[in-house]
Order: sequence, then structure tokens, then C-alpha cells
Amino acid sequence: MKKILPVLLWWLALSLIWGIFRLFESTEFISELIAKPIIWLGFSAILFKLKLIPESVINDLKSFYLTKKPFFKIVILPIIAMLLYFILINFRQLAVIKFELAPVAIFLLILTVVINFATAIIEEIIYRGIMYVWLLQKTNEVISFLLVQLLFLLGHLPILLLTSDSISSALVRSFFILLLGSIHTGIFRLNKSLYSSIISHGVWNTLIGILLLF
Repeated sequence: MKKILPVLLWWLALSLIWGIFRLFESTEFISELIAKPIIWLGFSAILFKLKLIPESVINDLKSFYLTKKPFFKIVILPIIAMLLYFILINFRQLAVIKFELAPVAIFLLILTVVINFATAIIEEIIYRGIMYVWLLQKTNEVISFLLVQLLFLLGHLPILLLTSDSISSALVRSFFILLLGSIHTGIFRLNKSLYSSIISHGVWNTLIGILLLF
């Protein structure tokens, strides 16, 4: 427990700061494109500067988890995997979607893609790029994997509880968050690529955003 305590304290401090910000009403644009990068990355950068997050974490990330090739494995496979999974669990809703090519709809579509990929980039840097790599230095593979999924779920828990209309709905959504987190972490680990998990996370977020939009 002592070995992973610095990781947990960093995550807890980050979550508290983010939670305080979320108490104030803001648009999704400001929250995800401005506030989240400043708070999440800024806070972590300060801890790196103070050496509270070891330099070895960023060194391991650069050395082992920024693979770019082969293109099909790093880019195309995560996209295919997320598309198939999305279609599998949302095929009924997809049957009634009606796309419009009006300028407003196109603008909203582009904004949805930008916001959701921005969210994916920040969350993947934090949860897979820093947290998971740091945990792998502190403990074994299984504990690292499970802890990342648990903290990923806890990080989404407030918004999940606020937007769920029942306990059963919250439990089902929690399961899918754990499953998705596991998929993103698995892609990150197997491909040894932060780019891969960013793509899978971004594609998933965007598909859900489009489903809600239309």
C-alpha cells in the first residue's frame, strides 16, 4: 500500500481540484477544452517539476508506450474495435438516427468530435500515460490494471450518479465504464502506444456524442 500511496494521493488531489471546479456551472466547451487541460495537465506538470511524480514515469512513457507503427495496428484496429462494440450495444438506437446536413448540424458534429477527442487526450495522458505507467513501477501488472479501472470509474462516478435515473441504471453504466476502461488500458498495453488508447477513447466518446446529438 505504501508503494502506491503517492499515486493515490496525486489522483485524489487532482480529483478534488477538478471536483471543486465542476461545482461551478460552465459549458462543455470551456470545461473540456480549456479547464480540463489546464487543471489536469497543469497540476501534474507542477508535481513533475517538484519531483513528486518521478521523472522515470515520463521516461518510461517515452521509451515504451509511444509506439506509432504499424499504422494498421496502432490506428485502424482501435477504430474498428470501437465501431464494432458501439454498433453491438447501440444497434436499436442507430436504426432511428436521422442525420441532417444543415450548417448547424455540421457545426455541432465538428464541435462534438473536437470536444470528445480533447477529453480523450487528457484522460488517456492522465490514466494510462501517467497513472498506469507509474503503478507498473510500483506494483505488479494485475494490481496496476485493476487500480486504473477502479480509479477511472471513481473519476466518472459523480457525473454518472447525477445523470442516472435509478440505482440499476447507475450500476449498468458503471459496468460499461469499467469495461471500456479495461479495453482502453488493454489497447495501451498490448500496442504499447498511448496514441492507440487515445484513438479508441476518442472514437468511443465521439460515437456516443453523435448518438446523443442526433
